[in-house]
Amino acid sequence: MLQYSGAIWYPMVYDMPARAKEAFGVQKRQRQMDRCRQYIAQVGATWVIPSAGPPCFLDAELRDLNDDHGDPANIFPDQVVFLDQMRRHGHDGGLLMIPGSTADFTGSQLDSLTHPVPDPETIFTTGKAAYIEEYAARMAPVLAAQKASWAPAAGESLLPGLRALFEPIMSQTDQICDGIGYPVELRLSGPDHTETVVLDFPKRLVREPIADEKFRYGFAIPPELVRTVLRDNEPDWVNTIFLSTRFKAWRVGGYNEYLYTFFKCLTDERIAYADGWFAEAHDDSSSITLDGYQIQRRCPHLKADLSKFGVVEGNTLTCNLHGWQWNLDNGKCLTTKGHELATSPRTRSTD
Repeated sequence: MLQYSGAIWYPMVYDMPARAKEAFGVQKRQRQMDRCRQYIAQVGATWVIPSAGPPCFLDAELRDLNDDHGDPANIFPDQVVFLDQMRRHGHDGGLLMIPGSTADFTGSQLDSLTHPVPDPETIFTTGKAAYIEEYAARMAPVLAAQKASWAPAAGESLLPGLRALFEPIMSQTDQICDGIGYPVELRLSGPDHTETVVLDFPKRLVREPIADEKFRYGFAIPPELVRTVLRDNEPDWVNTIFLSTRFKAWRVGGYNEYLYTFFKCLTDERIAYADGWFAEAHDDSSSITLDGYQIQRRCPHLKADLSKFGVVEGNTLTCNLHGWQWNLDNGKCLTTKGHELATSPRTRSTD
């Protein structure tokens, strides 16, 4: 079973021109499938069952995020899309399975494959929009109850509560705060409450904004969601607020893994573990050779093993774990500023 698609919020929630968002969506959609085809090749899989995705958005406010209207920039392709990708790249061992499907094997031989419905592929093709509509209708009471459980948007300033939550965590993590490296803006805006709070990671403070202050990273989050996670002592904003896609974001430069790690580790135990993980830096002195170039083995972004995830096309290296790219002639990162790659020129033949 292969997770080829997952829950994520990029680029849909980002404040950027529509054409740029579409281009990034097309790129993201293809890269995640390319990466999974690489996994298949690495293990020499005979049979592949696409699984663990995509998410299904049932709330009317989010329904457009479903891949049911022919949008090539949608980053949530379903199983049928990935199986088609496999076939077009020469692998016919993909199996469509849904809850209730059963496959029997003898060694590497597929003996039988049965499904709980006559033609499961129609769920993902001609019947997909109708299926989601019916699913949403069935789940409407559940969604209504969930929304009713949220804290009200109106209320006192959120600054004291955020300060009480974040500042003790900030004080425990030099690796993550230094990795973030700049203040981050939180706009808590809605019809019943508007407030801006700054997470000043260099100073380990939560404060009000300074006049005319500029930010490299920011979020706009409905205040009712923030009040709810504060009320519930939620230790992980990534799997609650961010994966809900009920927010907006903007940034200058690349994705900051340290920032989202911080939001995922809002207890003493979690932040200690994460800080220790970042402190155990991988050895960047080892190198590998890819397509004639000698390069550092570990990706400058998040230390992925480039012997497994690195792909060279011409003089460009792509790390397929997150899609970051480098110019192999000079080591310059093509995705964002900094993050240079140690590289030596392509080996030339003396023949």
